[in-house]
Formats: sequence, structure tokens, C-alpha cells
Amino acid sequence: MVSERVRAERYNLDFGTNVICNCSGTVVYKSSEGEEKELFTLEKNAGELLLTTEIRDENGDLLAKLRRNSFVYAREGFDAETFYDLGRHPPDTFVLTRNEDGKEIFKAKIIDNMNIQVTGVFHMGSQKIEATDDKLIIGTNELRNNVIEGFSGGGLLINESSMSIGHVESRNDPLNSEL
Repeated sequence: MVSERVRAERYNLDFGTNVICNCSGTVVYKSSEGEEKELFTLEKNAGELLLTTEIRDENGDLLAKLRRNSFVYAREGFDAETFYDLGRHPPDTFVLTRNEDGKEIFKAKIIDNMNIQVTGVFHMGSQKIEATDDKLIIGTNELRNNVIEGFSGGGLLINESSMSIGHVESRNDPLNSEL
């Protein structure tokens, strides 16, 4: 039986303490020339969520590339590892670590076939994006504890000097206690 890889639609991304939900392209960077590039691409193959992303440094140089849940490139001086949670197959956790100081640069964990959790430092154009267990920082903007409902296929649109955010609700808002 042959299965076809198709773009995953309407998935949820835990990014820092924020959840970007119900969209096919969670984080999109738009260059000053108008070119758009997704930070993360998710596909599905036989029900399996497949993550593709590039991790770059502040100069735009490629540190690592994760393609469909496999590291296909890691620059010298970095370790790219995959892990299996409780013997699950295929791997569900992907980590990039800098050898020099042991700093974790990127971590992605596939929770299930619709949910993924990501932390790390990303550079797109002149923007630095840092997702930690405490917050999400994009440039000088800090986001915490939000549920971001996707819009037109995306949750965050980032460009050189600003960003656009989908519909946002605070997780701590008493009016939204069901979140």
C-alpha cells in the first residue's frame, strides 16, 4: 500500500508558552522583496506528522536542516540528534546542540499527529525569534500565554520591522477560562 505525502493542514504549534492553532503555516517570514518563507513545514504521511525546518545563525548561515523528521545536515561543531519517546517509532523528538558549550539551539517534539512543541533560536532575515519554555520573543516583542488562531493559513507573519498576529486570546484571561 502506497501512501502519499500531503501538506498537513490545521495543526497546532506550541511555540514558547503560546499556542498557534488551526493553521497550515504557523510562522511565515516576508522579506523586504515580498518573498515569503515558512519557518516550519509540516506534512502528513500515513498519519505521521513530518517536520521540515532550517536553523540558521544571525548571519543567515545554515546550522542544520531537519527534513521530514530526519536531520539531513548539521554544521561542524553541532550535534543533531533524534529520540524515541517510550519506544515509539518513528522518532518524535529532534534536538540540535552546540558542542562548544552544550547549549540546546533547537528542540522539536511531536506530541501527536496534530500537535508539535518547538523551542529554540531562529534567525529569518534581520529578525531573531527565540522560543523558550517561558516566552516567545520576536525582535523586541515578547509574547506569553496566548492562543493564536490562524488566519489565511498562518498564525504569525514576520517581516523586517514588524509582525502580524492571528486572532489572539490570553490563556490567563478569566473570560476565556475554557482555554
